[in-house]
Amino acid sequence: MSHFNQIVLLADGLYARYEAQGNLSDLSLSIVHYRSALTLTKSTAALSNDARSKLLGNLANVLSIRFQCHGDMADLDHSIECHLAALNLRPPGHPGRANALSNFATALLVRYGQLRVQKDIELAVEHLSTALSMLPPSDPVRLMGWNFQTTSL
Repeated sequence: MSHFNQIVLLADGLYARYEAQGNLSDLSLSIVHYRSALTLTKSTAALSNDARSKLLGNLANVLSIRFQCHGDMADLDHSIECHLAALNLRPPGHPGRANALSNFATALLVRYGQLRVQKDIELAVEHLSTALSMLPPSDPVRLMGWNFQTTSL
């Protein structure tokens, strides 16, 4: 097993233990290890864009959770940056693009809730609409989205 894989597994394990036990130091350590893994990816050309995107998404998610615990805007801002970087690795036509759009938009909505920056809500709505339109017509998420839109009118 490569050094990179060991670091990612450790970060994943620390996050899982945080979820099970609620120890914030585990959450912080998982962030440290996800960041270390990302640093290693800069020197590893063999890592696929999908793997990088997943790693960025994992880091973004744990940063968002830490923001929810501590309220440090730097964590939320970095989470948004990671979600955007993950989205950029999933170009139009990629099967994971709708999910990446939704994750990025959700983080923007959280920041909008804190700072009330109009651009955040505008981008969030745009990206959520795009993500919704990418889903097949029979997808339950899409059906819920259309139901929400029609009941909100």
